[in-house]
Amino acid sequence: MVEVARRLPELYPDALKDRTLPRLSVATISAILTGQRVGLPDPEWVAAFVLACQRRAFETCVLVSDPGPEVLPRWMDWYRQAQAEMRSVGMREHFTHPLADDSQHL
Repeated sequence: MVEVARRLPELYPDALKDRTLPRLSVATISAILTGQRVGLPDPEWVAAFVLACQRRAFETCVLVSDPGPEVLPRWMDWYRQAQAEMRSVGMREHFTHPLADDSQHL
């Protein structure tokens, strides 16, 4: 996943020219997916993760085509819904202490 994420700007140059996606790290992916962090990851982190996951699925023949960045608006809608739900129950919406290597951008 990390290797695929590093290639995202090359894979989708036109769609990502106005975005700065964060680098994904194994440690951060693991921490987020195992619930070791409270709150939602940054929306750009989610975008990078979604694109890397679907690209990896395409490259390993799990998907027959790569939907690319066209799926991001739907994912960002779900993200905003999750933010609203978290606000409604008084939870923090974002992580407060991201891992240092995720502060680097692609």
